[in-house]
Formats: sequence, structure tokens, C-alpha cells
Amino acid sequence: MINNMTPHIINLFREDSTVFDASIRKLLVKDGQVAAQVIEPSGTLLNAKQEERFTEAVYGIPCKTFEFTSVDAYPQDTDHYYVVSALYVSACKALGLRTDRLLTVRGTVYKSATEPKPIGCLGFYRN
Repeated sequence: MINNMTPHIINLFREDSTVFDASIRKLLVKDGQVAAQVIEPSGTLLNAKQEERFTEAVYGIPCKTFEFTSVDAYPQDTDHYYVVSALYVSACKALGLRTDRLLTVRGTVYKSATEPKPIGCLGFYRN
């Protein structure tokens, strides 16, 4: 089972229902095509907490770094996968936590060249 731990509905499109527009470097849904599958949010969000620190200025511009301090825990159920943000995966890796059950979106699909709004994806990366 896949649990969507983001606040967004995930629309999964088949590759043959999209076309790559090289002029804007985006994958667009073809006219009349709809998502092959929809994954609703689970209602539980997983967040990463970070702390900013000032570092040396670069050419007089103040710069900061950040360090992940904690993440909301996800169930360690081996029968489930969890769709999360790339930031959440980065935090888990930085904190030495398992990420093999975490998924992030792959191949963002946009509505149109004139309205480049993300409307879905092709699938997932397994982290």
C-alpha cells in the first residue's frame, strides 16, 4: 500500500499520455488525457525540522547554512510505502534514518505550455 504523506493529491499519468516540450523543458499532458491513477493525501503530514546558522558573508551578502534537527516519524511497516517530499528524505538521510520505504515524485507533469502548472507525475523515485 502507498500512503501519501503530503498535502497534495497525486495524479499519476502514463508516459504515453504526455509529451516533452523542449522549448520550456517540461513534460506536458496531452489534450484530453487524464490521470491513470489518483492517490489522495492520507491526512498525516511528515515534516522535517531544521535550524539555520549564519556563516561567512559572500561578497558582503549574508549567508546561512542549515542543519536538520528532527523529522516526524513514519511507521516502519514493511508492507507500506510513503510518498514524502525530497526535503523529508534528505533530512532522514542526514539523520541516519531508513529511507527504503520512502517515495518521492518522478517526472512532474504540467498542464500546458501556456499554463505551466504542475498537475501530476509519471511515477516515483524509491529512496
